Amino acid sequence: MFSEMARYVVRVAVAAAVLVLAAPAVAAPAASGGSVMPWEACSPEEAGISSDALADMLERIEAEDLEVHGIVIVKDDRLVLEAYSHPYDRDTIHNVKSVSKSVISALVGIALREGLIGGLDETVYEHLPQYFADDPDGRKKTITLWHLLTMTSGLDLDENGPVSGQIFGTLDWLKATYGRPMRNDPGTVFCYSTPLTHTMSAVITEAGGVSLHEFAEKYLFGPLGFGEVQWTRGPQGYNFGGAELFMRPLDMAKFGYLFLKAGVWQGGQIVPAEWVAESTANRLVGVDDERLYGYWWWLDEKGYYYARGWGGQSIWVNPESNLVISVTAADFRSPGSLLSEYVMPWLETPQKLGPNPEGAERLARIAARIEHPVPEEVPALPAIAATITGKTFTMEWNATGIESMAIDFREDGTALLHLNTIAGDHDLAVGLDGVYRISETGTWGRMPVGNRRASRGYWADDSTFHISSREIGNPLYPEEDLIFTGDAIEVKTVLLPLGREIVIRGKAE
Repeated sequence: MFSEMARYVVRVAVAAAVLVLAAPAVAAPAASGGSVMPWEACSPEEAGISSDALADMLERIEAEDLEVHGIVIVKDDRLVLEAYSHPYDRDTIHNVKSVSKSVISALVGIALREGLIGGLDETVYEHLPQYFADDPDGRKKTITLWHLLTMTSGLDLDENGPVSGQIFGTLDWLKATYGRPMRNDPGTVFCYSTPLTHTMSAVITEAGGVSLHEFAEKYLFGPLGFGEVQWTRGPQGYNFGGAELFMRPLDMAKFGYLFLKAGVWQGGQIVPAEWVAESTANRLVGVDDERLYGYWWWLDEKGYYYARGWGGQSIWVNPESNLVISVTAADFRSPGSLLSEYVMPWLETPQKLGPNPEGAERLARIAARIEHPVPEEVPALPAIAATITGKTFTMEWNATGIESMAIDFREDGTALLHLNTIAGDHDLAVGLDGVYRISETGTWGRMPVGNRRASRGYWADDSTFHISSREIGNPLYPEEDLIFTGDAIEVKTVLLPLGREIVIRGKAE
């Protein structure tokens, strides 16, 4: 998993595979200590939600092996549910992807209060003039901070197509962004694009003289009592404005709760109340009749506003229901459909529910089971396992950077996958009993530091060993088949949830 967004976008089929070399990212400061729990717990029934409905939801996640990693539900100022799927837990920091855009929106409101920004009518040109030498018709110089916040810059951008790949494939993302031609007049057409939020990271950094992460620690993460937070930086040193922010589901819920309470946290006004109101109101009136969008917050007609990130990351806020939900995942559809089926109906028809101790006990039991699964009996290994154990396979040249690999099957119910790459050696433990084993991988991964891999595997047939791996906190994950034929190995990797495939081959030494 390459740390640079360029490689992520352009070579995603290669870069996120489990057997891929990961370049170290630029480290950002991290908060010390664990996240503080700010709410008292209550039974779901006390909040008008059925314990059995929540238990059914967790059972479905378990039965279908859905990639929903963490769910936190806060209603009526109390904690209703906090659940995690192994190998994730309360201390797991997760790449929240574009949820970070809503976080940056809050930082804009703080920057306005602190005087770093004079107003949303200020232009990007005023803050970053070095990027506007090539502006033949003058329209680029009229792009304001308001245009960034509403995704209406007028620049010829896209989010998931080749343009983003080209921008994040350069050594200066802002130069590449403002080197794009104008497609429309600023303020006239909505075009969602991460380079615009990255622009705001640069604006706040240059105006405040500290990184966006440091600014957030002082004015937002610190006051909210966040635990560890990591935030990758781009090639110019700016924190990635719009992705690659790693935080805990509990802290995501705190952030949503801050907005639910009009920017107030434990008696202190963290984000200006007027900014909370402005940023969660529709700003596309007269621009786009198909979307409801604030300042980097999505809205819907049912009264929710929400932060949404690639792979299912989300923070849902509903002031009418006094509700906040945060989710981390690696699944585009499951989080939303699960909440719609098992949670939202109880909010749409509020009712008083009596005590349900049996349902509450069932919910607690299932939540404990999915976070701490019981190991299964290790099946007998096929005969080929003994012949390949400890054997080193030299790989043909490949874009993953793997030069050789070996696998050892051990008596303790695990296997050890050893990878020799152009950047060093890595040993990954693999559970054979249905339970992930976690390996520390340091800077090998998408986080700046402290990366971990979780792996489990089984023999699909007499010659195919299947490995499921998770780079913990990354919503991209690989499923791999190691196919052994004589002295040869073929590794087929499918990168999910994208469904892209890569194949590498090698022979025994």
